[in-house]
Amino acid sequence: MLTIQHQVSFFTPGAAYGNMGRVLSLLLEKSAAILDAPPTSIPVSSDAPTEIPRIILASALRDKQLTLSLERIDCAFIRPISNPITTQEITEFQEAVLQ
Repeated sequence: MLTIQHQVSFFTPGAAYGNMGRVLSLLLEKSAAILDAPPTSIPVSSDAPTEIPRIILASALRDKQLTLSLERIDCAFIRPISNPITTQEITEFQEAVLQ
């Protein structure tokens, strides 16, 4: 089956996330029904480049993934090429997980 990956990025330069453990806790709480695979928290030094991901959440089916760095939030959707994602689905995901 051919698939296509759609990626949406929300740029957040200068955002003060503070404690990444707290951010991970909030994301897990909000996204548990959607991003249900075990989370990945990447330990990086405080002087690491801000674009390096700190947290990766994914669905058990691996058709959705959220990657959080200090510079941006990337949302990736992997779908069959015959069934591309709609703007409404992206909006619903954003509302469910990121607000």
